[in-house]
Amino acid sequence: MDSDASAAISGACVPAAILIVDDTPPNIGLLHAMLQPLGHRLYAANSGLQALDLAERIRPDLILLDVMMPGLDGFATCRQLKARPHLADVPVIFITACNDADQVVTGFQAGAADYIAKPIRVEEVLARVRTQLTLRRCRQQEQAEQLQLQALVEGMREGLLLLDPQGCIRYSNPALQQQLGHSAAELLCRPLSSLRLQPELLTLAPLLNGEPSCIALLQQP
Repeated sequence: MDSDASAAISGACVPAAILIVDDTPPNIGLLHAMLQPLGHRLYAANSGLQALDLAERIRPDLILLDVMMPGLDGFATCRQLKARPHLADVPVIFITACNDADQVVTGFQAGAADYIAKPIRVEEVLARVRTQLTLRRCRQQEQAEQLQLQALVEGMREGLLLLDPQGCIRYSNPALQQQLGHSAAELLCRPLSSLRLQPELLTLAPLLNGEPSCIALLQQP
């Protein structure tokens, strides 16, 4: 289980790590002053390359990224961040003095979650930062709950199947694989009818329309 999911499961409420990336020190200072009252951990980088290196070490929860920087600009930096699996889910807010629609589209295509136009306003910065951090925490909580459910299902003594609307297997837990003597790969997409299971061993629980049905295969005595 990754550290983000572990923190969400434990309910740990820790300050977020925010990385500010800008090649102009006064701009970094301005954003730092705006964000400091929120109580988060603030880090700064003055180039795209430095941002990539620092992001690897601190694993930020949010990145505020200037677009126009010498060398590796904001777009290229964002693309490289999104290409790294352990950083790909970190939201990036672009900060730009350009309101050109094409550049805004380029930013979103590069992986940005939002953008702030210069001159920056404190109320807008705080609102957008809070929104992205809230969304990230919600995603982490959802992931943590999914991991908890997966651990519960995989630890069950009863075998469990998930079927698609056509009656084909979409998932089988380890207990069921052991009972039937088949691996998960062998059972995947296989019709339930082909297993020739005894009806009295099955408990069928239909879910919502269009969703897979849940089949519990009870352990034999």
